[in-house]
Amino acid sequence: MTDTPAATPPVNPGDPSMFDLPEPQTWPKPVGITSLSIAGLNLTCFACAGVGLGMQLIFSEQMAEQFPDGMPPSMTGVSIPMVASLSMSAILQGLLIAAGATLLMRRAIARPLHLTYAVLGLIVFVIGTIIQVQMQVEMTEWVKANSTTKFAQQQQATGWIGEVIGWTIGILFGFGWPAFCAVWFGLIKRKSTDITEGVEAVI
Repeated sequence: MTDTPAATPPVNPGDPSMFDLPEPQTWPKPVGITSLSIAGLNLTCFACAGVGLGMQLIFSEQMAEQFPDGMPPSMTGVSIPMVASLSMSAILQGLLIAAGATLLMRRAIARPLHLTYAVLGLIVFVIGTIIQVQMQVEMTEWVKANSTTKFAQQQQATGWIGEVIGWTIGILFGFGWPAFCAVWFGLIKRKSTDITEGVEAVI
C-alpha cells in the first residue's frame, strides 16, 4: 500500500493573503493634488501679470495722458528682468504639474521631480525677490522725489494694498511649497518606495 500525498488546497489568485503587500500610503494623493493646484494658481497669476505688462504697453499713451506730470520709469516700459523671471517661473510650474501628476499615479519619478522643482523653485524665488525689491526701491525713491505728482499721490493712497497681497502670495506659493517639497521629499520621504509601496504590480 502506497502513501497518498496530502491534498493541496486550491489557490485563489484573488486572495490578498497570497501577496502580503503593505497598505498603500495615503499621503501621495493630497500632496499631488496640492502640487497641481498651486501650479494652476501660479500659472493664472503669471498670465494676469503678462496681460498687465501687455496692457501697459498698449495703453502707454493713455496712461501718459492720465498722469501728465510723470510716472516712474518702470511704468513707462517693460522690465526685461521681470519678464525673464516670470518666464522661468512659468516653466517651473510645468515641472510641478508633471511632479504632481506622477505622484497621483504613484510613480517613483515623482520624488526626483519634486526635489528638482524645490531646488529650482527656491532659486527662482530668490532671483524674483531681488528683482521685485529693486523695482520697488526705484518706485519708492521716484514717489518721494515726485511727491506732488498725481501718480505719487495715488500710489501713497492705495499702493501698499497691492504690495501686501503680492508679497503674501509670493511667499506662500513661491517659497512655501518649494520649501515644503525640499523637506518632505528630501528629509522625510527619502525613498521612492514610500510612493510605490503597496501599489506595485504583482508579476
